[in-house]
Formats: sequence, structure tokens, C-alpha cells
Amino acid sequence: MLAGTTDGRLAGAWVAEVTPAPDASRLLVVVEVPPGTDLDAAYGLLGEMHGFLRAEIASAIDRRKTPDLFFQVRTSTPTE
Repeated sequence: MLAGTTDGRLAGAWVAEVTPAPDASRLLVVVEVPPGTDLDAAYGLLGEMHGFLRAEIASAIDRRKTPDLFFQVRTSTPTE
């Protein structure tokens, strides 16, 4: 879903981890962005996309209630 965005605030971003809460009502989604990315701008876009992302997840899972999403954005560490 992130790869489909044409907004430069998430250019090169990917989902690194998804951790469910113990009751599965929430998901912590860790998004890694390339070095030099404005983290505040990335958070802003994820906030704008929150409803869309939840709807996409709802259509992909078989649950009565879709978990709420919480985001953590971090800069990726270059590999050598």
C-alpha cells in the first residue's frame, strides 16, 4: 500500500514490522524511510492515509473489527 503512493513524503518507505497489541485491537506499524527523509512529513502523510490504510487492511483480513493503526517512523540504517 505504501509503494502505491506517489507522495514524496514516503518515497522509498517500507513496513519493517507490525506488532499487534495483546488483545489484537491495535497494530503498531513500524515504517522505515531512507536517510534524509523528513520524519514529521512522513508521520503527517501516514496520518492523512490512516483511514485508507485501515480500509485496505479490513478488506484483506477476516475479522469483525479492524484493528486501529499506530505508526512509528524510523530512518533505515544503510547496509554495507
